[in-house]
Amino acid sequence: MATGSALDLGSHRVRFASAKAGKNEVELLRYMSGAPERSESSAAAAQSMFGSEVKRGSTLRVGLTGSDLMMRYLPVPRVEDWRLERLMEFEIREIEERSNSRSSLASSYNLLPVPQGLDDEETMLLGLVREDFLDDTMAEMPSMSVQAFSPNAIALYNAYLSLGDHEPCTTLLASLGNGTLDLALVSGTELYFARSVSTVLAKRNQTLATALGINEAQAETLIHKHCDLGLALRTVQSTDVDRVTRPLLPMYESLPTLLSGVVTLCKAQARLNELNLDRVLLTGGAADTKGLVDFLADRMRVDVSRWNPSEMIEIDALSDAEAMQLEQDGCAATV
Repeated sequence: MATGSALDLGSHRVRFASAKAGKNEVELLRYMSGAPERSESSAAAAQSMFGSEVKRGSTLRVGLTGSDLMMRYLPVPRVEDWRLERLMEFEIREIEERSNSRSSLASSYNLLPVPQGLDDEETMLLGLVREDFLDDTMAEMPSMSVQAFSPNAIALYNAYLSLGDHEPCTTLLASLGNGTLDLALVSGTELYFARSVSTVLAKRNQTLATALGINEAQAETLIHKHCDLGLALRTVQSTDVDRVTRPLLPMYESLPTLLSGVVTLCKAQARLNELNLDRVLLTGGAADTKGLVDFLADRMRVDVSRWNPSEMIEIDALSDAEAMQLEQDGCAATV
């Protein structure tokens, strides 16, 4: 069984996990999470909380998401591998020159499965991130030996490969966090599209605090207690729910368009013109927002359900405290 460790540097919470994966089973060996202190970077928080727990020489991957990551889709001819490598090297140099950045770009790419007979070209997924950003992140975690950085959207797809139901339909995996949205569009077990974006939900606490004349800590408490998107569907009526949820509704109203837009982008960039979305599996820290599943299903007119892979893994190796933290984090632990 393969063993590895991963680090999720979220803006709201940072998480460390170590797991052992076999053909039909995933066993979690360690799990820890915590919130950065005010004005503390996520990388610095990870160093202070988990630095002594990560063994030197262990296989550690760090997730990337949001505006720090660029993911592009390129049509490429069906040619020999060495010609394809030269083509991608040229494309990456072109992007570096157009970006006007003093830093070089770290890159990785792979071909995506386009159905046979659709056209004579293949689709290449290209991931790019500034090398100075990666260097700065590693510098804040001196005791951790980072083997690689991976897009959270690809990690989401890998979680589905290991723990998903692999229904023979078009599924949108959506991991909604505190201001980030990681997306993977799959057909059965094939990845067609992946994307990571920033969302306005990062300003949720600030928006409610301004609307109610309170501080952001008080706003966050009220959101966890009273925010219910059933208000938009008129299935929930409460003074407290109305007072908390109504100022936030415009933020959530943009989500269905953003999710549906992934299918539109995939049709255009991966040239899958006949693609239709069958369902959405919602996960991530914000997946437990009251009424969100029904809200998205109503707006998108497709089946939407909550997906929590942490309920599908073996956790006997965890301490009681780690198992309790995993249960509390729930869908937030997916990536």
